[in-house]
Amino acid sequence: MEKLCKWCLFILFWLVLNTGVNAQTQYWIAGADTFNISRSDSLQVTSQVRQFLVNKIMEGYIYSNLDSIKRTGADEFLYFHFGEKYRWRPKRVIVDSAEIHLRKVRDLDDLLDEYSDSGYPFVSLSLANIEEKKDQVLADIIIDRKVLITYDTIRVAGLSGRLSDRFLWDVFNMVPGEPFREIDYQSMSKKLELFPFLKFTEAPGIGFSNGKAMIHTSIQVQNTNTFEGVIGLLQSRNSKSILTGYLDLELRNLFRSGKRLSFSWNRFQEFSQSLDLDYSHPYFLHSDLTLGFEVSMFKQDTTFLNRNLGISISKNISGGLLMAFRFEQDASTLIETAGNEKYVPFMTNWYGLSVSSQDNFSGISRADEISFGFLSEVGDKKIDDQGAGDSLGAGGVAVRLEGSLFFQKTIGKRASVTGRSIFRYIDNDNLVENELYRLGGLKTFRGFNENEIFAKTMVTEQLEFRQYLEDQSYLLLFFDTGVVHNPFSADKRRIIAGIGGGIALTTKSGFFNFIFANGLAKDQPVSINDTKIHFGFTSYF
Repeated sequence: MEKLCKWCLFILFWLVLNTGVNAQTQYWIAGADTFNISRSDSLQVTSQVRQFLVNKIMEGYIYSNLDSIKRTGADEFLYFHFGEKYRWRPKRVIVDSAEIHLRKVRDLDDLLDEYSDSGYPFVSLSLANIEEKKDQVLADIIIDRKVLITYDTIRVAGLSGRLSDRFLWDVFNMVPGEPFREIDYQSMSKKLELFPFLKFTEAPGIGFSNGKAMIHTSIQVQNTNTFEGVIGLLQSRNSKSILTGYLDLELRNLFRSGKRLSFSWNRFQEFSQSLDLDYSHPYFLHSDLTLGFEVSMFKQDTTFLNRNLGISISKNISGGLLMAFRFEQDASTLIETAGNEKYVPFMTNWYGLSVSSQDNFSGISRADEISFGFLSEVGDKKIDDQGAGDSLGAGGVAVRLEGSLFFQKTIGKRASVTGRSIFRYIDNDNLVENELYRLGGLKTFRGFNENEIFAKTMVTEQLEFRQYLEDQSYLLLFFDTGVVHNPFSADKRRIIAGIGGGIALTTKSGFFNFIFANGLAKDQPVSINDTKIHFGFTSYF
């Protein structure tokens, strides 16, 4: 029996190691499910067939072995002989001539997986010293781990120095010189999906030599860094020229290591402007954690200045699902106290948890997409009831909830529908108007002036229909609607809507969009004179 098992394993390894490398083969096992694997990937063939044999042996078919192989076209049919089913009891478990505790047999599958993920991808199993007693069989389980395999190199074509080697090792969770882990190799494609600017142009392959694993593949680094801006001059009331407009810069592969930096400046009124800076550091200290920093400032004419400082630690917990722990500090001070009774200085320390999907949506892709995010925060708030800004007292516990859902669905060959749902809620016994959410403008709610709407609670839905002229250029029609609640407004509950259309064109140098929109509310009827024009040019590099 032992010789037969060894002979079957020899045939199996000969099969998977000497199969051609130029085709995709579907392997069929008689009486079992099918599985699709590349003929060039001998490691995966070995792993799956080995697992199948182990499962049959553990079910009691102790004489299971490879019987024959037949080929029909591009398909390989693997036939196995199972024999009779026995009730069997292992006598000993021997790993590389050393006996281990018998209880390990109950988790034999896990034991083999543990070895294959600890540097022994070619581990094999056989039976010895078999004793038959009626319908019961006793046997020794012999596990041969074979040679120890360690990581050596990752050879990637097509990068041209655009990614650091250390970053690639971090992405694939591999360390040179450490034991080869089959699970990391099998999940390489999924891990690369976490970075929208990276794309496999060749499936990963692997070679073994002298106990070393050498991985080879080809990766394309796409241009996803963006720059967008509009600069203008505005004559102020004292005849001075004021710089207005907005600038958005996003770098997604900073220092060739996947770090992300975004900068946004916005000024559309003489005395009002905002500044946002966001930095993301993946694989912080070569761990699987991402460190994030956020800094933002918002100045509302001559009344108040809001500041925000945030830090987060996030981790990919499953596929593209991200979980983050966050700390934020919001603070507001008054610029001019005279006549600003409705605005009050405050400071809130927020502690929160967020869960979100990996958002790889570029804004111009035609592929079906879906993403979501949810944030829950509790804050410790201090407030100055006198408005002097130097005697902050107890403001109580604050709560903030945020959620979003985005989808894009193609319709036929040349059309698509996109939708974005957003929910925001903030509450506190001592809520002040200068801590409310703000919306209005191209990025939040089209058809209204930039940041003109204050909201304690907001629920918005944006729908957009796109008719493509070519691959990434399209005409669009949109309808935005929402309900906002502002307890400081005379009309506390307000229904708003925005309608319009436009065109988006992709050129060699970037992405141009031109949108016209009208806002509609109870106090703002549709008027041609109130049409808002949103336009911008985004450069990809």
